[in-house]
Amino acid sequence: MQRLLRYIAGASTPKTEKEAMARAFMGTVECQVTVDQDLGDSWAVAVIPPPPSRKGERSIPPLVVKLQGEDKEKITKGALEILKERGEIDSFEL
Repeated sequence: MQRLLRYIAGASTPKTEKEAMARAFMGTVECQVTVDQDLGDSWAVAVIPPPPSRKGERSIPPLVVKLQGEDKEKITKGALEILKERGEIDSFEL
């Protein structure tokens, strides 16, 4: 039982500052960036806009780029550079 409680406590710990650093911007709208590892060395980098602030306003769909590699930080930077070159985001911060 103690092992289960330690696991649950560890799962709910907040992300470290380094993990939560990436941000992308669509105009003046700040978007959350998530990086998830798929199978093997494939990664999915998603730029998730905030939900609509007013009723009836359309939501912006998330942008997803899939890349392969071993270094999470390089994958994150590469995916955000791709989205910026495509004109889908205006800027980003790591």
